[in-house]
Amino acid sequence: MSHTLNFEISSKPSKDSRYSVLLRLTKDRKSTRLKTGVSVGKNSFNSKGRHGKWVKNNEIYHVRLNEKLLKMYNEVSVVADKLSINANPTAKYIIEHFKRKENHSSNWLEFFEKLENRYFELNKIRYAIRMKVVRRKLASFFNEVDRDLREADENLLKDFEAYLYKLGNQANTAAANVSILKRVYKQAIDDGVVDRPNLRFMGYQVKTESVERDKLTREEITVLEKLTLPEGSILWHTKNYFLFSFYLAGIRFADVVQMRWKNVTEGYLRYIMDKTKKVQSLKLHKEAKMILDFYAHPDKKREDFIFPILKSNYDTLSALEQANLISSKNAIVNRNLKLLAAKMEISKKLTFHVARHSFAYIAFKVTKDSLAVQRALQHSELKETQEYITSLANDSERDILGEIFN
Repeated sequence: MSHTLNFEISSKPSKDSRYSVLLRLTKDRKSTRLKTGVSVGKNSFNSKGRHGKWVKNNEIYHVRLNEKLLKMYNEVSVVADKLSINANPTAKYIIEHFKRKENHSSNWLEFFEKLENRYFELNKIRYAIRMKVVRRKLASFFNEVDRDLREADENLLKDFEAYLYKLGNQANTAAANVSILKRVYKQAIDDGVVDRPNLRFMGYQVKTESVERDKLTREEITVLEKLTLPEGSILWHTKNYFLFSFYLAGIRFADVVQMRWKNVTEGYLRYIMDKTKKVQSLKLHKEAKMILDFYAHPDKKREDFIFPILKSNYDTLSALEQANLISSKNAIVNRNLKLLAAKMEISKKLTFHVARHSFAYIAFKVTKDSLAVQRALQHSELKETQEYITSLANDSERDILGEIFN
């Protein structure tokens, strides 16, 4: 017996006084209903509508909603026809088969993972890894019981923010995690999973804290330069990596470790930045050249790494394996930098990224030109550089009140 398909609305409204639209499949006088993810006002639904005319035009998103309903109508009909060729499936079996086959997931964790995999496929590995971390936190917050994206509201973000603080996350980390949730939600809107966006959810903001970033002064850089270490030792190499980054506009660790001799050409260091994929071109001055000379050898090849951090099999690894390897090497170098800080007798938390902070801080202090610093750092906007410089400022360095009143 053939099947029939119709749309209807739920008998009771939800909390927002809207009615869910259901797809009803009837076969052998038995019906099974499928949630469509669409909800409308009671007076905005036409139960006798056909071919994309179920939602009336008094609904602001009526075109998008009708397109989604028509797409689902056609897809379920195709599945029902295929299953009925050699069998006589029940209405319930058809609907369950459709749900498994099409995987129209509107659940947070499932959609989150799907989007995460999409970033991996686009080779945006670092962002995909960040998403994986946040998804795990969200799964723990949900107690592993998934929730519907379409029911997201402001309270979800408030509760998740509180949960992040309970985990020991700071305000800025919580803000970054919440931002990723909002990005996932926006993608769900773009993909048609969420038809009626919750504006309060999209507008929710976590208050961030002003953070003073650690950096080295010019005097402390000089102390590091003059620090005597056994040539070829781990700390000697670590010192070279850090200073090379500082001398060349604070090159990020991922770029330093992947630097090859082919990037050194005609007195310049030219490479594509791993994080932003921007082209960077930096003139090699004598301090940077001196470090390169330590690692130059007669039989070096263009494809060889400059610094002895990664092995030759690096290129055979997957993008994810490469990212994980770089992360682990960064952790090792940061541990060695703590030992260097102790030898320098400074109490600052010395990490590789402090080389970038130190360059920005000293460059602006010398030039007073934030635009020049922006170009050196390859920030997309001047505002980003200004905020960066502000976070490196130390109020004790300048007695502004004394200058005015004395």
